[in-house]
Amino acid sequence: MRKGAVLLLTVLAGGALADTYIPGTTVSYSKTKDPITDANTSTVYLDEVNDTVNKTYVELSCQKGGFVFYLNTKDPLYTLADYKAETTPSITYRIDALPARTVQTVSVGGEDKPVLTALAVPDELDPQMLAAFKSARSKVLMRVKRSDGRELTYTFPVKGLPQALQAVNNCK
Repeated sequence: MRKGAVLLLTVLAGGALADTYIPGTTVSYSKTKDPITDANTSTVYLDEVNDTVNKTYVELSCQKGGFVFYLNTKDPLYTLADYKAETTPSITYRIDALPARTVQTVSVGGEDKPVLTALAVPDELDPQMLAAFKSARSKVLMRVKRSDGRELTYTFPVKGLPQALQAVNNCK
């Protein structure tokens, strides 16, 4: 399953809205609601520590009363050929010093417009990813092994996450 339309809308809407950073952290949020239904469409962002241009981040997007996980990066995570074959790399993540876990991913974007620099997880794994970030004391490390064998590792500090989740009413 591809999580396309919502991510593309989030990307487009994100350009018009200013994020609010939790002071002293790399965590921010954008509080929004659907103008017709008043549903919470807010988003929480965790910036990657080594990306100085803020193009690598975890996005926790409010959809249908819950958080949906996205990994957005400045680097391509898979190829167009991978996308057409519906093959995406898994994400291995580590919460603080706990053992690493691996989750499968799904592509994002529409059939005619893939987003090769972003990944999501299957819908049933969104709560697992949220729980991982909420349970971390300092950081979550993520590694994506691309089809060319190159591994990309990202570090996401979680300081400020509880405040950001509360600021967006935990998607309620």
